[in-house]
Amino acid sequence: MSKKETSNSLRLLVKTSIVIFFTVIISKLFSYLYKVVIARSFGPELYGTYSIAIIVLGLFASIAMLGFPEGITRFVSYYRGKKQESKIKHTIRFSLLVLVLCSIIAGLILFLSSRVISIDLFKNESLIYFLKVLSISLPFSVIFTVIISYLRAIGKIKSYAMLSSPIQNGLKLGILLALIFFSLGEKSVALSQTIGMMILTLISYLIARKSLISLFRKKDLKGKEKKIIEKELFYYSWPLIFVGLLYGLFYWTDSLVLGYFLDAKVVGLYNAAVTLVSLFAIAQDLFIQLLLPLLTTKYAENKTQVIRDTTKQVMKWVFMINILIFAALILFPGVIINLLFGADYILAQPALRILSFGALFSGFLGLFLTLLSIKGKTKTILVDYIIFTIFNFVLDVILVKTYGISGAAMATSITWILFMFVVLLQIKKSYGFFPIKRDILKITAIAGILVIIAYIVQDYFVATLPVIILFGLIFLIIYILVLFLTKSFDKEDLSILRSIKDKILNYKKN
Repeated sequence: MSKKETSNSLRLLVKTSIVIFFTVIISKLFSYLYKVVIARSFGPELYGTYSIAIIVLGLFASIAMLGFPEGITRFVSYYRGKKQESKIKHTIRFSLLVLVLCSIIAGLILFLSSRVISIDLFKNESLIYFLKVLSISLPFSVIFTVIISYLRAIGKIKSYAMLSSPIQNGLKLGILLALIFFSLGEKSVALSQTIGMMILTLISYLIARKSLISLFRKKDLKGKEKKIIEKELFYYSWPLIFVGLLYGLFYWTDSLVLGYFLDAKVVGLYNAAVTLVSLFAIAQDLFIQLLLPLLTTKYAENKTQVIRDTTKQVMKWVFMINILIFAALILFPGVIINLLFGADYILAQPALRILSFGALFSGFLGLFLTLLSIKGKTKTILVDYIIFTIFNFVLDVILVKTYGISGAAMATSITWILFMFVVLLQIKKSYGFFPIKRDILKITAIAGILVIIAYIVQDYFVATLPVIILFGLIFLIIYILVLFLTKSFDKEDLSILRSIKDKILNYKKN
């Protein structure tokens, strides 16, 4: 029975991931275009200032959200599995009330402290305008996050994916281009973020309006029951306040340290590499949106075997995809940077290669932490982030002073790898299994040999865009062929591939 349930769960994930695949690709395209327009139009220094401003905004938003978004997804999914609709209603009503108030306070604090942060901390006067404009977006960002967390929890993955990815990034890009067209210059960047978030919040409300309105129609819980729900939500979520904050610090420490010890231009160069490394999140994003509510429901039904088998298969798929991104960034970092960001950013090439090694491991982190979150191990996650944020900061300070942006990349990659292995051991302790199939070792060996051969061969031709595309296609064909020949695809893989093929063929017939 568990085998059949696992197969059904995987088919549901793949079915959803096919939809999400297109939304993620479109979203990444808009996101990269947005950053490329900023980088090319205004140069590395302003791109660095923009990057610092987004980091500061993210830190304030993490505090304002109180860790509730993950709590909403977890508890609404859990109550849905238990068919307790009245508890779902109160969870959303309570969350909106508390978070709107917190976000208004956080926005005011950011607005009033913008000069101190900009001048005293980063010695960057241009940052003041960014922080003041972006502070206005905080309440809208919080409301939007509550809405999409609710949509994700009730299984509206298509709406969730469209809102959180292509619509969000497409709005920012369209507004940015319009403001540049109307000659607003550097002000266009901050304004596009804030105006985009306002419009996005309105769109998300219109999409979820029918479902949201039903939550406010009837109050069918007693005061004591409400207090229990609120207490459980706070108990689960309060560690995530710091997890959200530390998550931001964990991933942004290198940029903050570079901004403090060096300047905004160096931050801009480094963030060109960071932007490209974010490609490793694509494979994870294909599955993680539905994985948390799906596995939480299975956890509520005490189906640990289904959780284990589903997780292992998803991890394998993520790794198989990320190997291809790793190969591209290792083999042609300079060409890819120049193509997207321009020759001014070519100095980020060594940092990109170093970050790619770490990102190959960190591509699992979100999925691993999801497993701990399902178990309610938010305090464990908090402790993990505290330890590795401090470790990353210390390593950044040491290595940035000596090696600059390459030092920041080394510190981050080492931290990612160690973090991944620690969480892996924690999952083993909590669930009794490692969420990684042995096939991954075989796939790693195959990919490693192919990358080494490709690295040697690339010296014999000029790396132009058409050549890289042809080279990539040949690499992909050989990679897939070798996986088949070495039987790296198991029965579940082949079953899913046949399902996808049948789906495509049926679509063409219709």
